[in-house]
Order: sequence, then C-alpha cells, then structure tokens
Amino acid sequence: MLSSNKEKLEKAEKKLLELFPQSKIKIIDFNLDQFYNEETIKNLENRINTELNGEEISILFNNAGVLYRGRFDSCSEKNICSMINVNVLGLTILTKIVIEYMKKRQKKSLIIGSGSFDGQLRFTTRIVYGATKSYVEAFYEGLTRDFPDKIDFTLIEIGPVKTAMNKNDLPFTNSSDEFASECLKLVGKYKFIQGSKKHAILRILLSNPLIQYISRSIDEKYNKD
Repeated sequence: MLSSNKEKLEKAEKKLLELFPQSKIKIIDFNLDQFYNEETIKNLENRINTELNGEEISILFNNAGVLYRGRFDSCSEKNICSMINVNVLGLTILTKIVIEYMKKRQKKSLIIGSGSFDGQLRFTTRIVYGATKSYVEAFYEGLTRDFPDKIDFTLIEIGPVKTAMNKNDLPFTNSSDEFASECLKLVGKYKFIQGSKKHAILRILLSNPLIQYISRSIDEKYNKD
C-alpha cells in the first residue's frame, strides 16, 4: 500500500491484519503529488524495490486521486499541478514501475484503475480533473493493447460515491462499501466497468444530451452555492 499519509496507511494495515491475519503487508509513505524528474522517479522505484525485496506483484489498484472544484480561472496553479501530478504523472510512473514486476511473472497479472464520468462529460467546475480522467481512459485503453497476453486491465468509470472527495447525497450516489462490494464482482472480467448498477443506469441516462445539460446546470448551481 502506497500513500502520502503514513498514519492512514498504518490504520489500514492494522485493520487488514485483524481481518486477514495471514496477510503480509508492506506500506510505503510516498507523496505522489510532486514534481517528477529523474531523481524523484528513481526514489519511488528504490522505495518499492526495497520494501518488496524480490516479492511478486500480481495486482495493482491505482486509486489515488485529487479533485479541486471551481471554474478554471478560479483554480490556483498549485491545485492544477496537484491534479496533474497525482491523477496523471503519479499514476503513469507507478504503473510503469509495477509492470516491470508483472512481466517477470509466469501467470497473468491485473491492473485496476479509477476513472470517472468526468473523463467523458465536460463539467465547467471540474475542467482539469475531467481532462486528467480523459487521459486515464486513453492510457488504460492503450495498455490493454500493449500487454494482451501478460496483464488484464479493468478501468472503473466511477459516478458519484460518498467519500471524503464527495460528501453530498446526489442522485445515484453509492456508499463506498456498497460500491466496493459490487465492483469486486466485475474487476478482471471486463476492461471497462461502471462499478455499480446505479452508475450503469446513470451512464445510460447521461448519454441523452438533455440530461447532460440538466446535470451541468445542477453541477454549476451546486458549486456556486
């Protein structure tokens, strides 16, 4: 498990070991929100190699994400860079490092990613976030063609889930537990999934231009309020 928050990592490790005492868990406190150059990339690679010490990686779940709402001209340069660093650069570099582990395995591996409806629908209050999720979608689609025999890929194109990032009870919102439970039945079986029945229905509705217009209007009003 890799995250910038060591305290949360340790809490998650403790909880997982209570549920699955036979597990062996490695935690790496590394902030994906940083400027990426040869030095920082090598640092991340070395941290992973040191912690794993030759062990295999069969599954990677890229779930880190940053979202800042607001019109583009009101979004600070710091927040813009943060969304690109975590959602695009961190995701890409971490995936490249882990794929080198997966290529050495005899059995097939699995990489799971967190996409978003925002990658296809353009909301004025989340322009940069939506653009990063468009990248994630294109990135995963390309990876499925690069490694068809070695790695399976599943991109979860997520709708509204009640989390720290989204605390509002909007229509078709899943609780995090409900969403995770439904997702687990689908990952690895399909390349692109909505993750839950609610989100699948919402995605169908949002294919209608009128529903898209209403959704954008609600989103703009919500973010103004």
